[in-house]
Amino acid sequence: MIKDMTKGNPLKLILLFSIPLLIGNIFQQLYNVVDTLIVGRTLGKNSLGAVGAVGALVFAVIGFCFGMSSGFGVIISQRFGAKDEDGLRRSVTHSVVLSVIATIILTAACVPCTRLMLRAMRTPPELLEEATIYLRILFIGLGATFFYNTLSAVIRALGDSRTPLYFLILSSIVNILLDLLFILRFHAGVAGAAWATVLSQLLSALCCLWFVSRHFPILRLRRADWRTDNSMYNSLFKQAIPMGLHFSIIALGAVILQVAVNDFGPTAVAGITIANKISMVLSNPLPTIGIALGTYVAQNYGARQLQRIRQGINQTLVGLTIPWCAIAGIICFLGGDAMTQLFLKEPDAEVLQLAEIYFETVVSFYFAIGTMFIYRNVMQSVGLPLLTLVSAVVELLGRMAGALFLPRFIGYRGVCLSSPLAWIGACVILIPAYYLWSRRQRMPKTQAES
Repeated sequence: MIKDMTKGNPLKLILLFSIPLLIGNIFQQLYNVVDTLIVGRTLGKNSLGAVGAVGALVFAVIGFCFGMSSGFGVIISQRFGAKDEDGLRRSVTHSVVLSVIATIILTAACVPCTRLMLRAMRTPPELLEEATIYLRILFIGLGATFFYNTLSAVIRALGDSRTPLYFLILSSIVNILLDLLFILRFHAGVAGAAWATVLSQLLSALCCLWFVSRHFPILRLRRADWRTDNSMYNSLFKQAIPMGLHFSIIALGAVILQVAVNDFGPTAVAGITIANKISMVLSNPLPTIGIALGTYVAQNYGARQLQRIRQGINQTLVGLTIPWCAIAGIICFLGGDAMTQLFLKEPDAEVLQLAEIYFETVVSFYFAIGTMFIYRNVMQSVGLPLLTLVSAVVELLGRMAGALFLPRFIGYRGVCLSSPLAWIGACVILIPAYYLWSRRQRMPKTQAES
């Protein structure tokens, strides 16, 4: 269902839009967790470590795909908010063309270099073979990932966050069933888990394509919509490439962090893999809230409703981000140990201790990551992706400082501190930049601020 977010109560609009996104992300995290859980409980600690060891590289490449697709969504939302139907359709067709080109380039570059990248990360030898198999299959399936991300970004840009949820739930269930089938029945090992992920992602993409073609009259494309429009390519390129690079730069920091973790051995890899999966589930509403706010801001920026942008930011911070940070922190502190044990075939005291250290270190900084997602999505949605790219560089430097230097002084806990340092560094850039931008726009104050 198409939703115009330039009218109505900001907090209500953002909350209602974010709920389907949140449920969808929970299901997405669920099948990521199930992958890890099934691998850990059926194939053992080394297989679990192999799956965890590739996480940073997966994020680096798939994050670029997601960032580009999100950039396309910003332009599409702005065209929709401005009621420019011709521009809306052209932005969709040109996004599809750029997605195909990017998929071909990334697949051709990544598949042959899989083992080389893992060796460069100093992946432990006992994990290398399974990690290579798992990662290579995910790279082969990049087309399905890009396909789904682009189509779901189109749907969300028009204010419909429910439909991608339904298809994501379906693909999550399929992913779990395929995990069980490939690993338990066909004994395909980590390769089975990877193929389950790729095939379920392809199913989501095909469902989104079917829905757009059948239920969005505004997106019924004509031959003229596919004609080359250099100005549209320029707009999409300027928005999407910095956002894609933004995610890749953040992922580079995750790669450096993974290298630091690898130096502590397979047990540390397993411990931080489990803790990170749990933390991602608990903090999942924070990027979701940011994405919902981003769609709201992009539509209102296209309509030049600048006062509503400020209202949306303030209400989102106070009404959504702060409360969830408190809830997630309490859950993690009280239940982290019990959740960690679910991933282990047999109790392992060292893995539990390492996961507990991660929770103690990271959860206290959830508000920093929540704030970062708010202002990052706002600046992207008003057409300033280069600024968020700068913040990503600062985030990278913070993560590098933690991963490369702090372990020399405080050991494994220093690795855990690298992410909070990165979040704080990004906020230092993004928050002042937003207020400077709003002043230049002469954005009127809300009644609450007057």
